[in-house]
Amino acid sequence: MIATPGIPKATWFRMPPLRRFWGVLALAAATVQLIAGGVMGARAFWLLVAVTIICCALWIARHPQEQMAAKLIFTALGFALACAASSLYLAWAALAVPLKYDSALLSLDAALHISSFAIARAVWHSTLLAAFCRAVYASLELAIAACWIGLSLSGSARSARFIIAILAAFGGGCLLYLLVPACGPAYAFPGFPFVAAAGKRSLMRLDGYPNCVPSLHLAAAMLIFRFRDGGWIGRAWPWLFLPLTALATLSTGEHYAVDLILAVPFALACEMAAERRWKPALVAAAATLAPMLAIRLAV
Repeated sequence: MIATPGIPKATWFRMPPLRRFWGVLALAAATVQLIAGGVMGARAFWLLVAVTIICCALWIARHPQEQMAAKLIFTALGFALACAASSLYLAWAALAVPLKYDSALLSLDAALHISSFAIARAVWHSTLLAAFCRAVYASLELAIAACWIGLSLSGSARSARFIIAILAAFGGGCLLYLLVPACGPAYAFPGFPFVAAAGKRSLMRLDGYPNCVPSLHLAAAMLIFRFRDGGWIGRAWPWLFLPLTALATLSTGEHYAVDLILAVPFALACEMAAERRWKPALVAAAATLAPMLAIRLAV
C-alpha cells in the first residue's frame, strides 16, 4: 500500500471499534434496503429491523458496556411499533372516509402542469431505475435512523429535537389525512401511469388508505435535510436523498405534486415546533392548513 502524505495507512482498521461497527451496520442496512426494497417494498423494512436488532445484539454480547447499540435496538422496535400502529390507523381511516379527493388533486396537478403520470412513465422505461425509486421510497425509516445516529455520534443536542419533529410530522400528518383523504394515483386510477386519467372537481369512492396529503415521505426527507449533521458524509447524503424522495413519491404513484408542495410548509411547522419557535411554527401550519381547507371546501 502506498501511503499518501497526511493520510494514515489502513484508516479503516485504525478507527475505534464502535465506528467500524456502525460502518458495517450501515453497509448491511443499505444493502438490504437497496436490494430487497425495490422487490419486496414495505416488507424490506421488517427485514431491515431484524438485521439491525441481530447486529446490535451481537455487538452488545461482545461489548456489554456499550449503550448506543441498545438505544438503536429500542429505536428499531419503536419504528416497528409505530409502523404497525399507523397501519391499523390507516385501515380504520379507509373505512371512516370512503370518499376520496384523488380526482380533485389530479386536476390541481394538471393546473400546475406537473404530471405524476408523465414522470412515472419516464422512470418506468428503465426497470432498474423503477426498482431504485421503489427502494428509495421504502428506505425512509433507514434514512431517519441514519440521521439520528449521525446527530447522536456527533454529540449534537439537536438529536432529541429531530425525533420530536419526526413524531410531530407523523402524528400531525395522520390527522391531516382525514381533512383531504386521498389514496394516490397508483391506487385511484387503474392503468397508472400508461393509461391517462382526467381529474374532476368531485369525490371518488375508494377502498385504499388515505395517506397522501401532505406527503410525509417528503416532509421527513426535508426534516432530515434540515437537521443533517455527523461529519461530511452525514451532511452530504441528505442533499441526494431529498430530491430522490421527491422523484420516488411521484414515480411510484404514491403521491400527487400537490402533496409534495404542501409537505414543505408542513415540515417547516414541525421543525419550528420542535425548536420551540412558536410564531414561525404557526405561520407554517397556517400555510399548510389554508390550502387543504380550500381544497376540501371547493369539492
